[in-house]
Amino acid sequence: MGPASVSNSIQSVAVAIAVAVVGGTLIGCTLGVWIAALNQISTLGETAILAGYLSVLYVGVTLAVTLGLALPLSLFGVRASWRINIAVFLAWYVVVNASTRFISSVQFVSVVPHMSMIGLFDVLVIIVAAVAVGWGIIAKRTSVGIGITLALLGGLQLIHHFHEVPRQLDLSEWVTRAKAAEEPKSIFGTAPIDEQFKNAKLAVFGLDGLGWEVLIPLLKSGDCPNFQMLLDGSAAGHLATNSYSRSPALWESIATGKDPLGHGIADHYHYFFPGVENRIGHLPRFPMSNSVMGVNRLLERTVNLRLWSRKFSSAVDARSARFWEVAERAGHTAGIYAWYNTTPVSPVRGFIVGKGYTKPKNFPLDLEAGMTRLKNSPIGLGTPWVEAQIPTETQHFERFSAHVAEFGSSVIAYYTHFGDGVNHINWNAEAHDGNFLIGGLRSFDLEPGPSITMLMRFLDDQLGEYMRRLPEDSTLVVVSDHGFDFRGYEHDNAPPGVLIIRGPDVQPGIVSGARLVDVAPTLLHLLGLPVSDDMQGRALSIGRPGSLLAREPIFVASHGPAGQPIDIEQMATEDASEHESYLRALGYVQ
Repeated sequence: MGPASVSNSIQSVAVAIAVAVVGGTLIGCTLGVWIAALNQISTLGETAILAGYLSVLYVGVTLAVTLGLALPLSLFGVRASWRINIAVFLAWYVVVNASTRFISSVQFVSVVPHMSMIGLFDVLVIIVAAVAVGWGIIAKRTSVGIGITLALLGGLQLIHHFHEVPRQLDLSEWVTRAKAAEEPKSIFGTAPIDEQFKNAKLAVFGLDGLGWEVLIPLLKSGDCPNFQMLLDGSAAGHLATNSYSRSPALWESIATGKDPLGHGIADHYHYFFPGVENRIGHLPRFPMSNSVMGVNRLLERTVNLRLWSRKFSSAVDARSARFWEVAERAGHTAGIYAWYNTTPVSPVRGFIVGKGYTKPKNFPLDLEAGMTRLKNSPIGLGTPWVEAQIPTETQHFERFSAHVAEFGSSVIAYYTHFGDGVNHINWNAEAHDGNFLIGGLRSFDLEPGPSITMLMRFLDDQLGEYMRRLPEDSTLVVVSDHGFDFRGYEHDNAPPGVLIIRGPDVQPGIVSGARLVDVAPTLLHLLGLPVSDDMQGRALSIGRPGSLLAREPIFVASHGPAGQPIDIEQMATEDASEHESYLRALGYVQ
């Protein structure tokens, strides 16, 4: 290598480093201020620290990309000029942001491909768009290159617009089919006296990942008779979900009537940055995307560098009172089992079995003293895992039932994640024979296979047990956070969840326009309690004419913060490796 080549190499590397430092710092500082605002960081010092961490991250990523070009070129005596490096910088971030935006079919940057939905057309368009913006810079036709890029990505957006609208199946055939002159069949209150939930006024059955696209085919086949019995005489409808669907955030919205920015829970994990007191849960997102500038995936994949850390979101992150906390403050007794974000637990008038990995997990603290920990079966494909997991799920419901009977709780809620797990693993294999699909072309109707059918028969049996134990004059609410339709990443841009409400003051029929944030206000109105002005949701109009439920709800300014966790300064964290492996198997985390 002669003197000229050495000079070219030095200049190429110097320019690449300069572009990486300036560009990466600009991205890091912008994201730092943005993320600080989302997470309610008000001090300039902590904002600057956060911006510093993100600048280091993006300088490092950008340096890898620019040097990855500059060094090979220098070996051939070509100097990578400022224009070339800037073009590479812009093209790279076009790819990062476009691919994480169009996640309905692109997975090489945004999500893991374990569901095998690969949009080759999207990949091609995004690469061409990146080349166009790079060519525009290099050829001194920047405006032309950017114009071509925007046209390509805008066209891709237009193509995706139609199939990105979540489907809503027609429910008219399956909701309230009973004739007006006939009383719908009911099994409420038919359990033996010693098994009944005698004091229950409001009962919630939370089913993660239940969608009408699964339920309706099984209603047709007669595999869910208890669901059909409940539907005959209930108000029911679609429950619109968030475009970026993560269970902890969705179930907190259901419980509080607020969106993630309002209630404080953003995802399965929140991040910790030394020197920044607030946990970082909320990250900038495009609609239906993982994150702006790929920040979520980059933080996930660099957490082992130990510059920052992540922990499961928990009750410590919760900002707003949940519906059962509002109810128990008004004199009700609560009975809550395995609802998301409930550990470390807060004291209630009643009991809580928390879902989470921070102790204490139960209230009263000795609630499950002497009971063995129920362990999940290793996740797997097909009916063997479903069959192996059913005994554990059965024991969970039996424990819930025993606690409700012991405490005589008037507001009760039972949650299970079983359905979400089974659908994640088996949907593609059972509905599409494991074939590779071209995303963005069509929606596939599901014919539930053996494992999903087995799951739904089990959940239908549990619903039947729930109904048998409830008094006839109680109100039962079945709610799910999203459905499934693998045009996207499992359930981002998901079809709506399921909402079914049956009670003495509830007018049977189809509920329209319901959202996750409408559930908590509706539950409070069902109890005759006020709705708060700071809820994003509204109480649904489901009251029978002339009933108290048909009246306009009462409003108060706020129901205040979530309950204070017990012994927060001395709380201990359990080994969460089992749950982390579970989330990794489902594709939520890397």
